[in-house]
Order: sequence, then C-alpha cells, then structure tokens
Amino acid sequence: MLGSLSSAQAANYSASVILPTVHSKGYLYKAVVPVMARPAAGAVISDVSWTWNVVGWPNYLQVSLCIEVGHCLDVSRQRSGSTRFFAGRPARQPLYFTIRMSPSGLVPVAGQQAQLTVNW
Repeated sequence: MLGSLSSAQAANYSASVILPTVHSKGYLYKAVVPVMARPAAGAVISDVSWTWNVVGWPNYLQVSLCIEVGHCLDVSRQRSGSTRFFAGRPARQPLYFTIRMSPSGLVPVAGQQAQLTVNW
C-alpha cells in the first residue's frame, strides 16, 4: 500500500530563469529558479534535469547548480544533463544557478535562459 501512495504523489515541475550577465571577474552571480508547484509536505527530490546557456563558450566560466550553500553541482562544462545529486532534499526548496568568471577570463558574458525540471 505504501508503494502505491508514493507513486500517486510523484510529480514534477519545470521552471526557467534568465542567467545574469557577468560584468565582473571573481564576483559570484546567483539566479534562483522559482518552485513552480506545491509539493506535498515531506516530498523529496528524486532527480533534476537542467539546461543553461550563455553567449559563446567562454573559458574560465564557472557555473554551478545549487540547492543550498555548500551543496552545489559543477555544471560548467555540461550545459544540459540530469542528476540524482539532489535526491532526498526537500522538493519545496528552490534550486539556483551560480555563475562566476575567474580572474583569467574575459567579460562581459551575456547570460541566457536556464531551465530545470525537478521530479519528486
């Protein structure tokens, strides 16, 4: 019976955000992706899929997908993918992208759309 209850509550949401334009080297920019659903209390993430884009493919650009400080996945060289890295985290908690240009890189870098699909 518990198995049917869990599968009946399984759901997902997709949401997007425009990544900021990077004007300063070394500065950490943040783009919060809104939670576009109302997961039940206690619902936890099973997996997350993402896409992100900026103009060009700049060297030294660091992009991470995070759910809280210290729990981030480096997606710098993977503009799309999916992961179970956030599995078990609260589905109501928003995820966010961080973007930073190292001191060796060139700015500005124009941010474009980023999208997530969160399954629970």
